[in-house]
Amino acid sequence: MHVSLRFRWSLLALLLLCAGVVRAGTPPAVRLNVAGLAEGGIEEPYLSLTVEEDIVLSAVPPLPSLLFERTGASTTTISRVSGSGSLRIMPVAWGQIGIQEWRVTVRQGERVLETLRGDGIPPPAIDWSPREGAGAIDYRVPLEFRCDVFDSSGAQGTAIAELGTHVVARRRHRLPCEEAAGCRVTVALFPFGSNQPFPGATERVDLLHSALPEGACVTVEGGCDGVGSADRNARLARERGEMLATLLRRRGISVSTVSTRVPPMVAESPDARQYDRAATVIVESPCPRR
Repeated sequence: MHVSLRFRWSLLALLLLCAGVVRAGTPPAVRLNVAGLAEGGIEEPYLSLTVEEDIVLSAVPPLPSLLFERTGASTTTISRVSGSGSLRIMPVAWGQIGIQEWRVTVRQGERVLETLRGDGIPPPAIDWSPREGAGAIDYRVPLEFRCDVFDSSGAQGTAIAELGTHVVARRRHRLPCEEAAGCRVTVALFPFGSNQPFPGATERVDLLHSALPEGACVTVEGGCDGVGSADRNARLARERGEMLATLLRRRGISVSTVSTRVPPMVAESPDARQYDRAATVIVESPCPRR
């Protein structure tokens, strides 16, 4: 059977049109891989972040009425997060020859950290560092990478990869003073008439040990509220100072002297009287030779 040339071209055009319709309704195939990037090549598939924490010991502990379990140390933590690596994003789009645009979105939860985009097919590898991104990294939330490609017909192909974070914590304890020498820290509070401290004293001693500079020592000052006889107050102040000195020495902190402090008058406020019933250290840095 003879088929005219015009008919053949019409049939070919119809087939191409049908192929275009099918192609337009079929999203481009996309694959996405993400890995950590370090000098020398690819490493473990996570983002390495360094979290630097300054744990600042408070000058005074909380009042006993505010004490709860494990909160007697009363500290302030200042955290800084920095990236110590970068990531290699490796999108692959295949099966379509008409890809016109690609887009990679980096997000954490609902927050978009950065959007990378370009024309044509995506490159085989895209290196990305959080230090170059517009958003701050939250090391507690996984990173999500989404790669979208769009072909000439408007069809969209999508691939999503999630990546956790590897956190390296660097913690440093600090005294609540700009200079260590002469810094006063109340370590223990005592109930009325007692030489046994409220909970939290041992934990504060541990933090003080971590915060003291090398070669430092302390003098200890035991205190009282002034209620009652002078002899009774002097005895309680001495016992409270010696109790704290014992805790300090057990922790390896050098104690140079133990003294007492009796207020000139009884404070009107119950809170003020409670802070008078205390044992305090004064830091000597460096520790003087006796």
